[in-house]
Amino acid sequence: MFVVGVTGGIGSGKSTVARLLAERGARVLDADRIVRELYAGGELPAELERRLGPGLLEEDGAVDRAALANLVFRDSSARRELESIVHPAVRATILGRLDVWRAEPFDGFAVIDAALLVEADSPYPLDALVVVTAGAETRIERLRGRGVPEADARRRIAAQASDAEKIARADYVVRNDGDLEALERAVARLAEDLERHASGRARGPETG
Repeated sequence: MFVVGVTGGIGSGKSTVARLLAERGARVLDADRIVRELYAGGELPAELERRLGPGLLEEDGAVDRAALANLVFRDSSARRELESIVHPAVRATILGRLDVWRAEPFDGFAVIDAALLVEADSPYPLDALVVVTAGAETRIERLRGRGVPEADARRRIAAQASDAEKIARADYVVRNDGDLEALERAVARLAEDLERHASGRARGPETG
């Protein structure tokens, strides 16, 4: 099994790249989806409330994602505390599922779709890292299309590692400033490069 990390800043389109790879047969572990599962109830929401303060949980014990986002995107110390709680739990879940897949007769691509692959204190066991990038204004426009106010969009982008920091660690870079058709072509080239990488042949660093 060949493990590919797909990362990028908010609004870059990394999850779309992961989805397009899934359409080509990859198995995808979506960190955001795993976080939603962990936030739904149980030990992790209780730990968040204990360490970050009251007002972060819904009546049913699930995390109030809007209240949490409002806190951590305005308070860098709270954001670091959140990451110290959530990242280990997400990492443990992802590694456990990779172990399950390794035990199966599956020899294709496993994709870890996560925003903070580069920033993680404990590196993931990746065979290749794909960084998806887009210009700041493009990303802001996409976030506004999701209902995120521009000021919040700029604050969220500023809170993440820069594209330059991510690209410095990348095996492949996918530029996503165009439309979906352009991205589909870029991912097709990426998939070909990954297949060559997996088989030990030469590869190119940038796609799209």
